[in-house]
Amino acid sequence: QQEWQDLFAEFRAAMARGEDPGHPTVRELAKKAAALIEEFTGGDPGIYASLSKMYASEPSAGTRVGMEPELGEYMSRARAALSSGTGDT
Repeated sequence: QQEWQDLFAEFRAAMARGEDPGHPTVRELAKKAAALIEEFTGGDPGIYASLSKMYASEPSAGTRVGMEPELGEYMSRARAALSSGTGDT
């Protein structure tokens, strides 16, 4: 899906700039990712858990959609920063 590819590109650019996953710009990207996930799962926590498990246990799953492992880790750290409310302000 093009929205994901565009979002991956924005995350990659933030990584290239050396932005911390807790940086406000990156946290905004994490919000966009969360909204896309919410849309895809319909808010079902079981579906979300299954997706998370798949991506954690099967690294090639991310690669198939254009998300290399380093990008997946960076995005996970951004989601964690968003969830915890930490990061630069």
